[in-house]
Amino acid sequence: MKAQQTPKHKRLTVEEERRLNQRVARRLHKQMDETHEGQWVGLLHGDIVVVAPSLDEVAEALTKAEPDSRRGLVFRAGEDSRKKVIILLVGVGWAGT
Repeated sequence: MKAQQTPKHKRLTVEEERRLNQRVARRLHKQMDETHEGQWVGLLHGDIVVVAPSLDEVAEALTKAEPDSRRGLVFRAGEDSRKKVIILLVGVGWAGT
């Protein structure tokens, strides 16, 4: 009999995941601005999954980690965090992939 593996993270609803990632992004933004200015940062499950110079690289890494693009968050370090930027990609995955 095989031992059951427990998932690293409890599977949250899409809305719970969105709120978690937003809280983490707000908390990390200043630190990431100072250490990774101009880099794209990808979050899943409240964890940093990838930091890369291009949005395409972030999209590729996030797709490998989680095919459902609704479950992650991407922001650019160094951008004014007071500005609200919304990118809608409905039904096309991470950054159109």
